[in-house]
Amino acid sequence: MFIKTEKSRRIVVLLMFLMFSIPMGTTLVSSLFSASESGPDAVQAAVEAQTRIVEAEAGYEIVLEREPDNITALDGLLQLRLAHNDWEGAKVPLNKLITLQPNNEAYSSLLEEVEAQLATATQNNSDLD
Repeated sequence: MFIKTEKSRRIVVLLMFLMFSIPMGTTLVSSLFSASESGPDAVQAAVEAQTRIVEAEAGYEIVLEREPDNITALDGLLQLRLAHNDWEGAKVPLNKLITLQPNNEAYSSLLEEVEAQLATATQNNSDLD
């Protein structure tokens, strides 16, 4: 993908992030809200949703143990970690994707966004101290 301006890159990165994070976040939030309203069955559903997320991450990691350059698994792991605001964890598959696909501007722009999120989180943590 060839994106000429920084503003366009940021828009593409934001759209990619929203495209993957909104469905995951909506599912998790709705599970949590229903858990607080509906009792044990809803709590069980929320636990099962979290379990599926952990299993998905483990599945991607198993594939990557066998095939470290598997772009589909790297991208899936990246999107899963981004959806959960795991900025530090997202850097590993993202850096590998940039190495494998150096012409993909979206990954480079996304790395800038991830590093900005990490800097913000670091700043927020130091403000609390």
